[in-house]
Amino acid sequence: MKEIRSYTNVWKVERMFYGVNDWRLPRPVPQSGVIWTAAFFVLSLVMKGIPPFIFTDSMLTNHMGIPILFAWLMGKLKLDGKSALGVVISVGRFFLRPRVMVRGKAVRMHDIEYPEIILTFGRKRDREEMMAGGESRVPS
Repeated sequence: MKEIRSYTNVWKVERMFYGVNDWRLPRPVPQSGVIWTAAFFVLSLVMKGIPPFIFTDSMLTNHMGIPILFAWLMGKLKLDGKSALGVVISVGRFFLRPRVMVRGKAVRMHDIEYPEIILTFGRKRDREEMMAGGESRVPS
């Protein structure tokens, strides 16, 4: 069992499956492992004629062994401190959110016209001369 030091960490503990109906599993399986196994099982059914599924004729290997192996690898994979499922969810949220946001709210860009922005760099006196239309002098 995992030790929880604060109540906020209660929501970060992953659910574990210890058995299915009356059949006890040899070891506890995390919820993300079940999700990855199901996803790779569906992919194995869809991609019958694509490697690595064409290398064996065994239906048990193609539809059970390979998805379980891939699910185990995805459970071990950590990207930027996140699990693989967390990375997939983050990428999905990125592509579904609006492109321009201000203070967490979406902004409609087709109604807004932006004035021309002029950026100048230098001392204050040089900028004032440029705005007045005179030539700026660079001190030597």
